[in-house]
Amino acid sequence: MTPPDATVGAYYTTDITFWLPPSFVDPGSGATVSFQQMTITGIAGLPFGIDMTPSEPSGVYYPQQSEYGCARLCGTPLGAGSFPITINILASVMVSGISIDVPQQFSIVLDVLPGSSSNNGFTFSPTTGCGSVTATFEALIDADPQPTTWLWDFGNGNTSILDLPPPQTFTGPGSYVITLGTTIGGHVLNSVSVTGVNGNWCGDVEEPNLPLVGCTGSPDLYFVLTDASGGTVTSSTFDNTTTATWDDLGIVLNNAPYSIAFYDEDVISQNDLLGTYNIPANGDGTYFINVAGGTTGSLSIDLEDLQFFLDQDTLVVF
Repeated sequence: MTPPDATVGAYYTTDITFWLPPSFVDPGSGATVSFQQMTITGIAGLPFGIDMTPSEPSGVYYPQQSEYGCARLCGTPLGAGSFPITINILASVMVSGISIDVPQQFSIVLDVLPGSSSNNGFTFSPTTGCGSVTATFEALIDADPQPTTWLWDFGNGNTSILDLPPPQTFTGPGSYVITLGTTIGGHVLNSVSVTGVNGNWCGDVEEPNLPLVGCTGSPDLYFVLTDASGGTVTSSTFDNTTTATWDDLGIVLNNAPYSIAFYDEDVISQNDLLGTYNIPANGDGTYFINVAGGTTGSLSIDLEDLQFFLDQDTLVVF
């Protein structure tokens, strides 16, 4: 449940194991559930420099074939702190002969301890000299294509916002403290709204189209967000409505391009696709949706600071 601690600047690797019981009793209803398939749809909250790789490259596991799966955390973390890592899954289960897809998520916490070195964010040369020193500097942290900004204070009265700042001259003996703050930003999908849908949901067993009456009931709305690698995030479901809003999503969009598909969830018949919107890679803002002959809405993308690193080191002039 808790992986071993990592250390800033030191290579880290550990494996986590998860148990997938082929069948279990639902504590709420008492029904026997057959666990058919688990799909990892997204991983969020990893420290910068650490990646997670599932044992199945597709992220799809079949509990009826094997009760266990695993994933590896590895890399070199560049910032200390406590990082809740959220793993989103889609569980496909069978209950009383009915197949149901249930989005779920679980979290583990990785603690990253400060490293023995005081500076993992930049290099400079020379580090010492006599009388007067002119040194060159280079920032080491760059999360491109995620927006990254730098703020230097060289301790000699000069500052810079460049990853490769101009050479700096230090005159007179003394210890000069150099400080670099590195901020990694990202585009975050925070809200999705549906203001209307087309009629593709009508005519199923759940929402029959009756003679002289027409469509009965309303769709059960959810969306699936898909990134450039085919990874997906599935939302919660709003039942019996043609409008819905999902707020406070906090989904980091770091693998563009993205598309978002809207569905009507059906327990017995196949889920109905209500339209797909390809999200433009135009940065933050509000995007209005009008697709598939009647499915309308909007989504809000914000540019946010995701991680901050503060590093210091000392140049000495004798």
